[in-house]
Amino acid sequence: MKFIPLLSFFFLFIGIADAFSQRGVTYRELTLRNTTPAIYYDKTVLPATSGDNAFMHFRVPFDAINFKTISSFDGNQEVPEGAKFFSIVQLSVEVSTSEYDNRRVVERLTWRTTVFVDTFEQTKSKTDFAKGFLSANLTPGKYTHRLQLVSDNQPVRFSVNERTFKVPDFGKADDLPILLAESVSGNSINLLNFGHTVLYAQNFSALLFLPDFNPDDESKITFHIDEMRFSRQDTSFVSSVFSRDVPKENIHPFSSVRFRQGSETGAQLQFSDDGETVGYYAILDIPNRAFKNTPFQIHVTEDGRPIAQRFYRSLWIDMPVSLLNLDIAIEMMQPIVDRDTFRELRRGTSQERERKFREFWAEVDPEPEIDFNPVMVEYFRRVDIAFDRFSSAITPGYETAMGVVFMRNGEPEHIERRFPTGSPATEIWTYPDRVFTFRATSGFGDFELISQTKRN
Repeated sequence: MKFIPLLSFFFLFIGIADAFSQRGVTYRELTLRNTTPAIYYDKTVLPATSGDNAFMHFRVPFDAINFKTISSFDGNQEVPEGAKFFSIVQLSVEVSTSEYDNRRVVERLTWRTTVFVDTFEQTKSKTDFAKGFLSANLTPGKYTHRLQLVSDNQPVRFSVNERTFKVPDFGKADDLPILLAESVSGNSINLLNFGHTVLYAQNFSALLFLPDFNPDDESKITFHIDEMRFSRQDTSFVSSVFSRDVPKENIHPFSSVRFRQGSETGAQLQFSDDGETVGYYAILDIPNRAFKNTPFQIHVTEDGRPIAQRFYRSLWIDMPVSLLNLDIAIEMMQPIVDRDTFRELRRGTSQERERKFREFWAEVDPEPEIDFNPVMVEYFRRVDIAFDRFSSAITPGYETAMGVVFMRNGEPEHIERRFPTGSPATEIWTYPDRVFTFRATSGFGDFELISQTKRN
């Protein structure tokens, strides 16, 4: 096969293991499954000595929002220069005690904002967000909260709109929350703010409050990460993938901590240590780039005694559609493998096919020490582009001549279209090492490859 040039780009992961086992679906069906917007919602409870201690922070991707043209905007606020579309977004949260026989509402909270964008493409973005948070002062205990999101006066569906959560007693060193952080800069910690998920192929940090920590004590705090397997029947342990004692220099005292709206993640913790110490927090960097795309459990022990745990799984927002299904992924490899290799990849059980698929791409992996394979992802990203760009009424883009050349070689350096008198239109794609010439076969965007020549 021709090696695909390695490019630099940004990746997020949503998980492929379950989808790998599905058979009998088509690429077009996968594109429809992959259009459901994801809304990210998380909760952070802090050992606050005054004010609010429970924070519900969220990010709503633009593709989940109903936009209208700016000509219909009649609000009082100033419209940003260049804005072409807008939407009024509102999230309401009702917090109640979780006792089913004696449930009572303790808080009703509402967040509202107006989102402006400059282009139609932005209205469909999965990686641009409207971000915000709501807060409340809650006593230790279990709670249920119901969510309602409205965009342009139309309800937006959550996968689960009623959830339970716990406000712990931070005076007790057991069952404490583990927070997931995107970055740590001094006393400022940017939370990941993607719910129960982390960004695939990106490292992150875990944060834990330690109410009983004594800096003069010899007790040992240890973070463990286990690979897990979820099924409809149960959750089972697979293997331990990471374990590290927390060094004393990663445990910090604080006199206060507050939640604030961050410019990047939309959720930030700000610690201070300019007064009487009220507690300690520990930070550990998690080498998530080396981990598989699968669920994990973080658990923390103090001298072997469990004190905290949290499940998480990976998120890949703009994952190539083909990687949602193993059989589709193998089918899309026909342009880059010979006939015998293709037949071998299709043989065997789902586990055997997955093993052979991974072994094939491992041979061209420029970074085998991490789980993410940029060469593989770039190829399947090209499959998606070929489908979007070259599909006709009867032929999907990845089966067209232009689509196959694009999947093998990527974006050409130059494209020239010619309209010879009395002859079909031609299109010439120039790459560093060769030139491809296509000729129109209809007036509906169908082209055939008529020549390829090497460049000197």
